[in-house]
Amino acid sequence: MLYEGKIWLGTGEHPVCLLPQMANRHGLIAGATGTGKTVSLKVLAEGFSDMGVPVFLADIKGDLAGMVQPGTHSDNIANRLTQCGVPTFEYRTFPTVFWDVFGKEGHPVRTTVSEMGSTLLARLMNLNDTQAGVLSILFRVADDENMLLLDLKDLKAMLAYVGEHAKEYTLDYGNVSMASVGAIQRAVAMLEDEGGNAFFGEPALNIADWMQLDESGRGVINILAADVLYRKPRLYSTFLLWMLSELYETLGTDPDTPDGARYLDKARRLAGCAPFAEFERLPDGALHLHTSSFCRVRLCPMCQWRRSLKLGAQVRQVVEAANAAHIAEYGTAWRWLMVTFTVKNVPADELGATIDRLHRAVNNMAKCKRWCGAVRGWLRATEVTHCTDKRKAAYDTYHPHIHALLCVPSSYFKRGYIKQKEWADLWAHYAGTDYTPIVDVRTIKAEDGSSVQALPAAEQAAAMGKAVAEVSKYASKPADYIVPSDPDLSLRTVATLDKMLHHRRMTSWGGILKDIAKALQLDDVETGDLVHIDETARELGVPVLGRIPMEEKTAKLVDEGAAELVGDKYVKDAVEAIEKL
Repeated sequence: MLYEGKIWLGTGEHPVCLLPQMANRHGLIAGATGTGKTVSLKVLAEGFSDMGVPVFLADIKGDLAGMVQPGTHSDNIANRLTQCGVPTFEYRTFPTVFWDVFGKEGHPVRTTVSEMGSTLLARLMNLNDTQAGVLSILFRVADDENMLLLDLKDLKAMLAYVGEHAKEYTLDYGNVSMASVGAIQRAVAMLEDEGGNAFFGEPALNIADWMQLDESGRGVINILAADVLYRKPRLYSTFLLWMLSELYETLGTDPDTPDGARYLDKARRLAGCAPFAEFERLPDGALHLHTSSFCRVRLCPMCQWRRSLKLGAQVRQVVEAANAAHIAEYGTAWRWLMVTFTVKNVPADELGATIDRLHRAVNNMAKCKRWCGAVRGWLRATEVTHCTDKRKAAYDTYHPHIHALLCVPSSYFKRGYIKQKEWADLWAHYAGTDYTPIVDVRTIKAEDGSSVQALPAAEQAAAMGKAVAEVSKYASKPADYIVPSDPDLSLRTVATLDKMLHHRRMTSWGGILKDIAKALQLDDVETGDLVHIDETARELGVPVLGRIPMEEKTAKLVDEGAAELVGDKYVKDAVEAIEKL
């Protein structure tokens, strides 16, 4: 019940209440059997309902359903109300809706396999990285072929189809291992055994059905019958993770409302990104990031920077390995081109579809005879810029474009040469534009402007610094979505980029470079480790070993200029580093 607009929890010397604005999204009610855990939970649910906040509860024991009926008065209840100092009490019903995955004790809860997505399914089926990659390929093929995956039967049929045509899809999407296909099929069978057929299918639940108010403005209390479901842990975890992902995906962007929960969650993760950094000194004296914690939010400047460093280091490794192998076999290194493929700016609602169209265009163009006759390998990196200049006609539109590092034979300029206009015509054809787009083609040179062709293979990769930096850029720079002078524009831009870049791969290897990257067993840039990155210390230019933040005592001594009292060499090094910075 509510007490002066607050949720009443109990009475001591004074009424104990939960302030609505202080209600945390994470809580724990603990106690021995019979101490009132369930009643406390019901009190919270009823209080939120009275405030007009919809509630979702999972009822494992079946003792939460009583909220649908008014309580019955008894002497024990009367005595308890007197002890708690509640002079008046009204027995009421609350708007309640029952749900059941199996459809027996409430409305059925169902979703489609496509809506669940490959990432959640992979985690739920305990797939390893290789198997998860094959599952991701399956979803991409289904998306590209406009095949909707509704239930587990569709998923099994798609698995069989991709397995049969594995060779056809390997070039475009990556290696499809039959062993991985078999492992996924077994995991699907286990999910079926636990009742997965009841959860996957149509009609799919609209998450908005759980966010209803009754005619009097009270929030509807949604109760999931979980007395049978909890005995099937795989299916139960599938449902819960799907529900949470749907909530975060569909909630709004206003941080001042409950609909902003998704962005509040990301904001908190971002605010806690890399709270410390530990470096270790390598045998050659260089420093290497040893331990840290990154938030992995797509738009986090720190994590984007780490991904950029990681991709840059990987590009250098791949280029060096490619040149060394080619010199060993033919006596010459590869030539390298930097090509930027562009299209006209698009509004926010067209950004996602445009990015997908550009990615398909590159994949299809890489199959054409002209490309195959000239290009042996490539790296594709997608960047999105945002026009924030109100003086320009393109204000508040987005410019998705692709930076491509191309590996071509040393004889490219004599045989197989593609002129700039031909590149533009090819791109217009495969991108499906009714205009001639701008395509920038450049021969990669060293930092000083000289040709890298004359350099040893090992030095070419380092000399290609500008090209490496260009192809390793952020998917979207912070300056494109953070506009201090226009908070509303920043909010709209963050919402757009967060949604449109979600689950979209912004980098991809192709041709011999893909094979080399695979042989080097390079970690995935977008989903992999952001701590252990080759050449990180040199990229950072960090001069000393240190740990940030310091302990409170140490920090106080440092502030007071008494670091020597700590007796720790690394503290002094950290002080020197801070002074230099």
